Amino acid sequence: FLKQRKCFANIKSIYFKRDGIVYFSGYGKQLNLNDFKKIYRAYKPGNIPYELYWNNNARLYEHPNWKEIKVVRGTFSNFCPYRCKFCVSASFMSFSYGGKLSGRINFYILPVKNLLEFLLNISNACRDLQTFIFDDDNLSLNLEYLRKLCCGIIKLKKENKLARDLEFICQGRPDVFAHAGKKILSLMKEAGFRMIMYGVESFSNKTLEYFGKKINKE
Repeated sequence: FLKQRKCFANIKSIYFKRDGIVYFSGYGKQLNLNDFKKIYRAYKPGNIPYELYWNNNARLYEHPNWKEIKVVRGTFSNFCPYRCKFCVSASFMSFSYGGKLSGRINFYILPVKNLLEFLLNISNACRDLQTFIFDDDNLSLNLEYLRKLCCGIIKLKKENKLARDLEFICQGRPDVFAHAGKKILSLMKEAGFRMIMYGVESFSNKTLEYFGKKINKE
């Protein structure tokens, strides 16, 4: 147990329990961009039994919708920089590190090149993959990033390196897309995005102001 406990203690920011005692491994440091890249390069999708997971989910339905079941999800940014009051995303990192990072957290997102490599890796390992979900709160935070990502996906599909029928789902803010106009939506559709989940939260201006959403119902 001492060896195991020492091993866990080397992994920062986790709690582990043994013989009724809860141990905390200590506060960690925020990952930098190079750390972020290493995590995704080390990912081995072939070691994960996605097919078993999909088939288990399919058993729950009389008529399974495989587009909604043969799915892989990923998060490629370290947090959401918006500070909506109802959400802990912008504050949990500071809390996790004992308040030491308050106001000084750097936003990181995996570079487009590395993200495309990751998608190829997933696609090659999971030939039956039908939908990829970007779980980041704001994949569209930087529209130039989103544009490059879409162009990269379109190129890989034309080269038959990604399945042409592979589709994508992401999240985003309605105000960002309102300012971007139709051009980015057309590009996303060509890349295979079939759904954007908008963080609207409320159609009450009073509630939106209270939440700190920085948008209005109009």
